Amino acid sequence: MRSRPVIVCGAVVLGWLLAGCSSEDQRSADLSRATSQWRAAAVTDYVFVYQTYCFCEARLVRAVVKAGKVESATFDDGSSATESAQTVDDWFAYVEDTLARAPAQFSATYDDDFGYPEKVSSDLDEHATDDELTFTVSCFQPSTNDPSACPLAQ
Repeated sequence: MRSRPVIVCGAVVLGWLLAGCSSEDQRSADLSRATSQWRAAAVTDYVFVYQTYCFCEARLVRAVVKAGKVESATFDDGSSATESAQTVDDWFAYVEDTLARAPAQFSATYDDDFGYPEKVSSDLDEHATDDELTFTVSCFQPSTNDPSACPLAQ
């Protein structure tokens, strides 16, 4: 009679382990699908506005990307962000690197039309401070280099 509780407990633990694996598999599958969608869209010229939230100051950035490279970028206060601005490809690389590091917490949503990451939240180590990062894209306009296509507004 004692073997029944052990079997039940073993099944519960196995279920938890499999759920964790399927979650990681699903994250990788979502990333792969979004990356493929982004590549198929072949968008190399675009304007987008994103914001990062971390232990540092959260600021909006509008980046103008031409031929896949940041041509210009501006912070919400009007100062230049060109040196530190990211492209969609940079954000995909960040997501891939983060998933490879097996974060304690991770969530991502991807745009339905183009596949770019719309919102990503990660916490690499739940016991560490200042390692959490969230970024969101609030505006994306393909095939344009007109910064006014994406206003810098919160």
